[in-house]
This record gives sequence, structure tokens and C-alpha cells, in this order.
Amino acid sequence: MVRMLAALLVTALFFTGFQNPALAEDHGKPPVEELEEQFSNLFNVETEENNYVKDYDTLAEMRKVFENIMTPDLAKKTVETFFKEVDGRLMFLPQDSEAKLLSDVDYELRKIDDNHYKLLQTAELEIYGGTYRLEIDYIYESGKWIFADRSRFDNVEEETTGDDSTNTTNEDTTGDKLPNTATSLPTSMMIGGGIMLAGAFLLLARRRSKA
Repeated sequence: MVRMLAALLVTALFFTGFQNPALAEDHGKPPVEELEEQFSNLFNVETEENNYVKDYDTLAEMRKVFENIMTPDLAKKTVETFFKEVDGRLMFLPQDSEAKLLSDVDYELRKIDDNHYKLLQTAELEIYGGTYRLEIDYIYESGKWIFADRSRFDNVEEETTGDDSTNTTNEDTTGDKLPNTATSLPTSMMIGGGIMLAGAFLLLARRRSKA
């Protein structure tokens, strides 16, 4: 009987070690400027006559390149906007539809959770018909920050804070979703209490067996 209780106690201790997840890991903020530079460099492709891409022949090949810094869905959407296959070759379609983050304009960086940030920048450019807003979503995936989405909204009013001042560059605010820091503390406390009671019962049983 005593041996059986000891075995149960050891088993409970073993599984308890797997029931205590750590707090959600904080990956810090996404490297906004670095990622934006990498994004811009993706469009600096070497082309030949008629804008045929020199080093890539298919959309699939180009998507693989874009997937280094963005999700597959965003890579597919972006590549199909700026490239097309013509007669077995890949053609680059230069255009101004993809808004870039402006380094000399303030932006707001909102934390949605530890694995998700959203950037908002309101600016004014004639090519977009005036004032527009750029929204960029970053997610932490496979050990690095990547783009999850990029959207431009035209003809918007410039957003201001309560004191009528524009947002500060790289301002970090909390989004609508709280960080995922929940733990199984109540469950762990119950398990720990049960283990303590089992240990006390085991000690009592040993003493009785020696009497």
C-alpha cells in the first residue's frame, strides 16, 4: 500500500512539471525600420528589356522571396499585384499602389498582444489623392517578426490625440486585445495541495506500518 502511494506521488509530481506554463514570452517590438527597408528592397529587382525579371521566371519563385519577411497570403497578394507571367517569363509591373512607410512622418505603433503589433501612419501625397492612412500588421512567427498585412486607405482625415497634437513617432500604445499572460496558477495550486495531502497521508501510513 505504501509503495503504491509513493508511486502515485512521484507520478503526480512528474505531471505537475508540465502543467505550469511560463508567462507569455515577450518578443519586444518589431524592427519597423529594418523590415521596411527589406520590404522596399524586394522591389529593386534587376530587369531586362520590357521589364522582364532577370533572375526569376515564375510567380512561385518570387513568392518564396517575399515569404522571407511576410506571410504566404500577403506574399501571394503582393507578388500578383506587381508581377505577372508572360510567355514563360516573369514581368515586373512598377506602380505606386503599394504605400511605403515614410521615415519623416510620425506613426503610431499599437501592441495587440505579444505576437502582434499594428502600425498606423497618416500622411499626404498627391499620388494617392491627398491624405491617406497606412496600416501595417506585424506578427511574430518562427522566431522573427514578419508582415501579416499592409493596407492603404485613401481620403481620410488626419487622426489627432485629445490635445490636438499628432501622434509621436514610434508611439507604443496598447490595442484592444490584452497580452496573453494567463497561467494555470489555480489549477497548479489545487494539484500542489493534493500532493501535499498525499505526502502527509504517506508519512502517516509509514509511521503506522512501523508501529
